[in-house]
Amino acid sequence: MGTIAPSVLALAVGCGGVVRGAHLRDEDEVLNVGSELRATGQRHVQVQQRANEVQVDVFELCQRIERREVERRHVYAREGKNAIMFIIAGIGGLGAGALGASYLIRADQYPDEDSRAVTSSDTFTRQDALFAGGLLVTAGAALVSAALGYLIRVSRTEAEVERLTVDGDILEARADCSPPRPVAAVTVRATWPGASFTLGDTSHTGILRTDLLEREELLPEPRRRNVSLSVEVDGVDSGRRIELGPVRAMRDELHWERSEAGRCIEPDRAEQCQGLRDYLASFPEGTHAEEARRLLREARPALERAAERRVAEQAAAAERLRAAIAAREAEMERQRLEEERLRREEEAARQRVIAEAEARREADRRRYEEQMRQAEARRRRAERRRQCRRTCERSCNGVRACVRECEATSCR
Repeated sequence: MGTIAPSVLALAVGCGGVVRGAHLRDEDEVLNVGSELRATGQRHVQVQQRANEVQVDVFELCQRIERREVERRHVYAREGKNAIMFIIAGIGGLGAGALGASYLIRADQYPDEDSRAVTSSDTFTRQDALFAGGLLVTAGAALVSAALGYLIRVSRTEAEVERLTVDGDILEARADCSPPRPVAAVTVRATWPGASFTLGDTSHTGILRTDLLEREELLPEPRRRNVSLSVEVDGVDSGRRIELGPVRAMRDELHWERSEAGRCIEPDRAEQCQGLRDYLASFPEGTHAEEARRLLREARPALERAAERRVAEQAAAAERLRAAIAAREAEMERQRLEEERLRREEEAARQRVIAEAEARREADRRRYEEQMRQAEARRRRAERRRQCRRTCERSCNGVRACVRECEATSCR
């Protein structure tokens, strides 16, 4: 009977395997707390204006986030493989224990083994009741113990521990990144209702510098003195503004200097007052507008006198031009007549040269013809003399004295 309980417990351990069940919860223990700057993708735009010079800085914004180093325990339930078997065993153990206890309680009601008759060997004795009751109580206790042990093991939890760093609360939603993270090559524009102007792109340092005096298109309308521009970065309003009031005042002075107002004192040409007119066109309500109008009023008589002088000068110049044109035409006619005379003289000289050449050619022809006639006459005379000599030689029969006398008398 002493080996029943260990055997039942061994059976409980061997058959009552417990495995990891469902995840129940996580338990965190904070070991260390710090912070971290993390980029947000948002942009921080800062506009600095010193009179006409504007600097736009575009940097990326960060968030300061709490960082916790924690030890996290993942808690899991336990699940048994043969839960029904152990429940039945526990119930059976209770039943066996109750039956064994009843045998033990009623053991005195059974006859003692020594007093039992020899013929009644099948009678259940007190010793049998004690043995059976003890055996049943022991087996029941073992089964109940095995069921309780199984329940205790199943009721426990299992934990897995890991260390990790997790995000906590946002300590600062908009913080400067360290080191700064400039945003390069973004387009910065200045706008007011109904108009938009490109100031330029940021450099690799995230900075754009520009001089508003060099941007004539940013000059406000003449009647609008105090104008502020919204600054947009890649089409998004940054909430920053540029004030054009100081720039307009500087441009007022700059245009006044360029107008060269001193040239419009006793002017003799309207161009000398054009600078004042240009100034009033850009700054009709400017600081020097009244002075410009006064100078233009005072210059009007001088300009009218100068205009009258120019009209008279132009009339005199026109008369001189007409006289010069007439003189030039007369000179051209004289030159034409002279050229005609020279042309006729040259033509006559050329005709004389041609006639003289023709006369020379005719004389040379006649001389040549005369020479040819004379040569022909000489040839004919020579031929007659030859004929005469032959005749003389035939008639004289080769006598020289006769031939010479014949030639002298007949062959001249």
